[in-house]
Amino acid sequence: MLPLMNAAQRAEHEVVVATGADFAPEVQRHGFRVWPVGPPAQQMRAQSPTADEDRPMDPLAQMVEAGTRLFGRPGIARAQDLIPLAADWQPDVVVHELTEAAGWQAAAVSGAMDVMHGFGTHIPYLIEAMQIVLTEVRSELDREDRSLELTEVPYVDPCPPLLQPPGGTPFRNVLPLRPEMGVVHPDEELPEAMRNLPYEKTIYLTLGTAFNVPQLLAQAIDAVRDLRHNVIVTTGPGIDPASFEPLPAHIAIAPFVPQALILKHCVAVVSHTGSGTMLGALAEGLPQVCLPMGADQFSNADQIARTGAGVVVSPDARTPQTIRAAITEVLDNPSYAAGARVLQADIAAMPSANQVLTRIVALADGRPKAP
Repeated sequence: MLPLMNAAQRAEHEVVVATGADFAPEVQRHGFRVWPVGPPAQQMRAQSPTADEDRPMDPLAQMVEAGTRLFGRPGIARAQDLIPLAADWQPDVVVHELTEAAGWQAAAVSGAMDVMHGFGTHIPYLIEAMQIVLTEVRSELDREDRSLELTEVPYVDPCPPLLQPPGGTPFRNVLPLRPEMGVVHPDEELPEAMRNLPYEKTIYLTLGTAFNVPQLLAQAIDAVRDLRHNVIVTTGPGIDPASFEPLPAHIAIAPFVPQALILKHCVAVVSHTGSGTMLGALAEGLPQVCLPMGADQFSNADQIARTGAGVVVSPDARTPQTIRAAITEVLDNPSYAAGARVLQADIAAMPSANQVLTRIVALADGRPKAP
């Protein structure tokens, strides 16, 4: 969401970001006012019941179960904090992700124009599942049911056209938005250890911040220990980089470095294929080795493979050897870099955040504010 948030701030609109208190410092680091809503993410995860993996379910039922556990129940707690704030502040526009139940309710209670923000490729059954989840949230909160409006409200879509799954988008009012690889602030620079690596070419290895499973990260690091390329690794929160030592001189590791600082130095990315990492890498024209684990990652990885921009190593096939083979294939076969550059050009042709903001403001100015 940062491109649109930054565009709104530059245009001198008043911007407030509602998120969990544990994420507030990161949002404030980017210069935004924050409303902390709901319990911290760690508490939410601890309170969320785990899925019954032994109970057979069809794909829609699986998505409803996951949506209720990950977004529905946590969204109720966030909505209870956010509804009075939104009702008092009376925003003109509320931008929220599809799965963020509190955002739907904030728009409803304030009469604001509702804008939904996508995060990657379109996941099968997600729309149908969230219609069910949001109906349950509305019933719990005794609020207006927004579930039938999922495909009708303006939808900001950062997924480039060529990466869209076959069959197109289910949304009727799409505002394409050019994704960006991230933001670099004036006081930020690549750590010295990552600037002084021995080889000419560098790859980036990350499992993001939510799916950073230590065992998979250890496998991936083992896969590159004798690679004759530099490797920059970010572990994400909760994993001590020292646990992977000793490391050879061509591997530099840190808990977190903004990817915008890293990607310009790289020739390929090995990741979980989360949307932020995937789209940031494509905006820089980088081929990818995909190690999907959950959420949107399998859908993203499928589209990377379909478009020829990378290779997927499925969970049941992952060993240091198979990951290393996939990295070698992506680095040695120029077709993957060519596929990534095609998607980079597709991204470059998409409307900028400033253009999308102008369209949103025009839509908001042209509608009567709900009572």
